[in-house]
Amino acid sequence: TQQLDANQKGWDWFSLQLDDNTELMLFNIRRKDGSVDPYSAGTFVDAMGNSRELGMHDFQLEPIGSENWTSPETRATYPMQWKIRVPSLGIDLEATTKLPSQEVSNNSKIVPSYWEGAIILTTAKSLAVRGSGYLEMTGYDHKLNMP
Repeated sequence: TQQLDANQKGWDWFSLQLDDNTELMLFNIRRKDGSVDPYSAGTFVDAMGNSRELGMHDFQLEPIGSENWTSPETRATYPMQWKIRVPSLGIDLEATTKLPSQEVSNNSKIVPSYWEGAIILTTAKSLAVRGSGYLEMTGYDHKLNMP
């Protein structure tokens, strides 16, 4: 965690453990203009423990559907359903949560509230569970600006 620059708004960070004993860590840094920052990246770890770095063009993280959760405390609205794609690895997943209310709220105007919690992963073509993970989302109430 560090201070974002003036053009960055927040991030969406995924830590995923798949049923085939592979793992993914992916993050997008969101810019104020709605684009994805070039520093967005990820890592894939295969079942043997070998890792592969992923650049921002190697994967897509996209909020989908109308499943959002609005915090009753901060009024921040967080996307609760995501499409996760890594085409070169044949990965095409959807992420959701069974517990939308996982916000860590902060009434400070310096450090924003954020959503972090457990997610479940399914394949995009069927609803067979394909893994589990953890998602952290920042910048949905206001820009992260740590002292």
